[in-house]
Amino acid sequence: MEHSDIHKVLQQGIAAAKAAHGKQPLPPGASKDALQKRARQILRHVTELEPTNIQAWLWLSTVAEDNNERYFCLETVLVLDPDNRVALTGLDHLHRQAQVTDDDILPEGFAFDTPQESHPSSRYKRIKPTAATSAQTSPRSPVQTNRPQPQKSTGGCPFCRQPVSKIDTICPHCHLPLVVDCPECNTRIDVEWDSCPECHHPQGDYRQGAAYFTDLANDYRQHHRAKNAVEALRWAESIDPEQPGLHQRLGEVMADLGRTDEAVTILREAIEREPEESGLYLSLGHVLRQARHFTKAATTYVEAISRSPKSAEAHFALGDLYLERGKPKEASRYLAKAVRLAPQDGLAWARLGLAYDELQQLQPTINAYQQAVRLLSPELVEWKRVRQRLNVLSPDLPEGLVRGWPEFLRQAAGPILVCLLALLLDSGLRPWWIDWSGWLALLLAMFGAFLWVSATSLPQNPLVCLITNQQGFEALRARPVIAAVGIFFWLAALSIILLPIHQSLPETPF
Repeated sequence: MEHSDIHKVLQQGIAAAKAAHGKQPLPPGASKDALQKRARQILRHVTELEPTNIQAWLWLSTVAEDNNERYFCLETVLVLDPDNRVALTGLDHLHRQAQVTDDDILPEGFAFDTPQESHPSSRYKRIKPTAATSAQTSPRSPVQTNRPQPQKSTGGCPFCRQPVSKIDTICPHCHLPLVVDCPECNTRIDVEWDSCPECHHPQGDYRQGAAYFTDLANDYRQHHRAKNAVEALRWAESIDPEQPGLHQRLGEVMADLGRTDEAVTILREAIEREPEESGLYLSLGHVLRQARHFTKAATTYVEAISRSPKSAEAHFALGDLYLERGKPKEASRYLAKAVRLAPQDGLAWARLGLAYDELQQLQPTINAYQQAVRLLSPELVEWKRVRQRLNVLSPDLPEGLVRGWPEFLRQAAGPILVCLLALLLDSGLRPWWIDWSGWLALLLAMFGAFLWVSATSLPQNPLVCLITNQQGFEALRARPVIAAVGIFFWLAALSIILLPIHQSLPETPF
């Protein structure tokens, strides 16, 4: 049974218990004994479904058949919450009333201690103070922060300021939660706490109202707790139904739960209210794609692009959909636009490379995959897939060759030998006839070849690593510029050799 359903059953049991004790009007034709029996059955069922529900055990103790069951209920509460004042007071009352000495009723060594005041970091006494909570307010605590601490209990709802019971978890007046679950460790937390006492996860400021519950929903969603996220968004909706982006988030979370029909309905209603909001069309397209309504999803993505032509996310979504449906040509068009709008999106580059790969366009595929490898995190599965495919299309040199002198000299020697050969031919194969400008051009060609090779195929060659560091030019984004400068120097050297400056062959005497 869902948590919300258990809560509804619990409320029915509480209502029957209140009516049995005269705190609510009796329904027509119902007796107190019948209501007490019904409340007992309902609350027992709740404790079977959720044995850690303190509220159910406390109310069950009020309609118990005898003192033995009443003791059992209150002791169970103390196991869950040793400082629960209601349970301690109830046991103390039973002890004084019956002057209990039988060890079968009370466990050995049990003593009725004077109830201690709850820790000042909690405004309500329904939440157990822990050692971690005490550490937050202790001046000697290593986890003490400068955040403002909650004030002492006023006994009222922090949202509507109406009086509430010590055991209420939902305000009976405004129906907002008085306690919530920690997104990190699932500990029950008072809404007025700014962090979890167990794991110190930041909780936010409840005084922000709808924004507090929206941020809480986002936190739940990041921790893959979609049911809690829906509940938090419903609370935000009850406070401010016109909050921007609220229904978009609600539709997305409904889709996370697999309730696609509800998600589509919510998003379409939001689009009717805000027809120019492109993000709503994008979210609706994602939900329709998840429900495998691909044609409708594509139409919705096109609508999102028409609302926001510079949305890289919308172009990527449509291109990725076409790629999934086996249409690489259409996919490449939209994905190419996506990488132009967001050149740092490694996933878009990876999808574009895949589209080019299916179209058998080798060089564009290699270029896109290289960009994806540079931008994606190596920890991602997508990076490993792209890296593996890129190694097939354009195999890398072994690590020893990439960093070794022999491979560097081999690649750099090619452009240098071209200039040297041109210089020798220009001097009639007589090196002693080469003028100073020729030797200067040869040095310029060597420098250009060094930049050229270091910025393209061997960015971690031993010479550049010796000059810079162990990374070489590998991490530089300006590698294409460095390569262009190297090629320019090499061409300038070749021009000097082919068009010699102040060079002339010596006169040969007859």
